[in-house]
Amino acid sequence: MKFNCTICNKEYSSYKTLWAHNKTFHQSIQINRNDNKTRNFECEYCNKKFTTKHGMQIHIEKTCKLVETEKQLILLKKEIKEIKNTELNTNNENKQIINNLMDKIVSKDKQIQELKNNPTENKINEVKSIYKTFIINWNNNDHKIDVKDNKFINSEHICNINNKTFNDWFSLELSKDLINEMIQNQTHKIIEVVDGISWINFDLALIISQWISTKLMILINNLIINDIIVNEHNNTIKLKENEIKILKDNFVKKQSREDFPNNCIYIVTTEDNKLKRIYIIGKAKSLKDRLSTYNKTSEHKVIYYKQCGDKETTGLAESVVLKKLQPYKEKANRDRFILPVDQDINFFINIIDQSVNFLK
Repeated sequence: MKFNCTICNKEYSSYKTLWAHNKTFHQSIQINRNDNKTRNFECEYCNKKFTTKHGMQIHIEKTCKLVETEKQLILLKKEIKEIKNTELNTNNENKQIINNLMDKIVSKDKQIQELKNNPTENKINEVKSIYKTFIINWNNNDHKIDVKDNKFINSEHICNINNKTFNDWFSLELSKDLINEMIQNQTHKIIEVVDGISWINFDLALIISQWISTKLMILINNLIINDIIVNEHNNTIKLKENEIKILKDNFVKKQSREDFPNNCIYIVTTEDNKLKRIYIIGKAKSLKDRLSTYNKTSEHKVIYYKQCGDKETTGLAESVVLKKLQPYKEKANRDRFILPVDQDINFFINIIDQSVNFLK
């Protein structure tokens, strides 16, 4: 026996392969069994019928959504029967218990009916998603259009603008041919069903809006291009620009390109070390190059510098300065010095000035 797709007329050797095809390519369409098989085995919970007893038992054990609810209902009824058959003196208490159980039964009965009316097994590809709401003006009235984060548009919102439904369009013979054509030429999904609502991709949204009105198609096209695609593009650019700014702030620290004289004794520090009263003091032939080296690890700032003239004088001046600052060294063999708590930065500056001026 062959199984034909009612939408695109493709032929399959089994119902299972037909169903897989339908789930992949025609997600919003329910297909009915038309294999003319006799189904004498009926699920006692959901009334679904099967050709074999084995198939029915597998359904009850693994897939039937009503089994647990029905079992709970049976247990509740059993509890009521046991209470009614028990002779107790506390009749009022028994009545209260029975009333509570009856409330539970009513609740379970309602749950069963809801499941029967909306069987979970028949819901296709339900994917929860965040969506945004846009507004378009049609005949001087505002209408909302919901768009999911995966770029699918609520088909009912488009159709309702002109008092139509998605099924009005979908039931047309030309619509089925068109969907089949789109399936053959597109690799991504066209329709996605969520909570009974058909969400459609941008291409199908334009086709359906054109079916309603050319003017509406223009409005939907502007919505897609200007409000959705362009805005998303602009938001992406802003995010990238912000990422670049953060990278610059964190790793490419801005330092003024001030030119310093050659052969200097300098004081530099970072904001963090400044709070700890720690300063780096030393000599440099090119203070600008020395500062660039320091800034590879963290941003440093020049607090003070004193030009010494030639290379020899600079070397002698550094020796004198470091000798005087020996008591304030943070650690041995390091050029970091701790400013005494009872002094300000002029304490270090004066030592440098005195040492350089003495050698000039």
